[in-house]
Amino acid sequence: MRAEPGLREELLSEGGDLLGAFAGVGNTEGVRCLLDAGVPADALFGGDAYFQEARDSTALHVAAWRGHPETMQLLIERGTPVNQRDEKGRTAMQLAVKACVDSYWKNRRRPEWITVLVDAGASTLGIEVPIGYAEGDEAIRKGSGK
Repeated sequence: MRAEPGLREELLSEGGDLLGAFAGVGNTEGVRCLLDAGVPADALFGGDAYFQEARDSTALHVAAWRGHPETMQLLIERGTPVNQRDEKGRTAMQLAVKACVDSYWKNRRRPEWITVLVDAGASTLGIEVPIGYAEGDEAIRKGSGK
């Protein structure tokens, strides 16, 4: 970045979209590099109509919807608010639950999508159990008991 002085400014201005893109494919190391370079963990993503991701999502929303718990954990550790809402009013928890029961990725779903958020103190308000995925129900119930 020393050789290209405007590069850092450009990186920061595109940071939300870059974080969202990296989070969407589970590129945890790429997300780490962006965060280390100064991109805020709560930078907003412009959305992706193909993947039904709303504007004003964070990378945490994207990672939760696409099922990347390792990336979710890093984003939470770096300060992404777990209860922030996207343009459609959805939290990462709501997207993680939806991904487990109402997406094309049901064949690779894991309760960690929910557990990472529960462990970080994400709200389960508005999520009715049973959700249609027994392991997810168990994770939500554990979180509701905190």
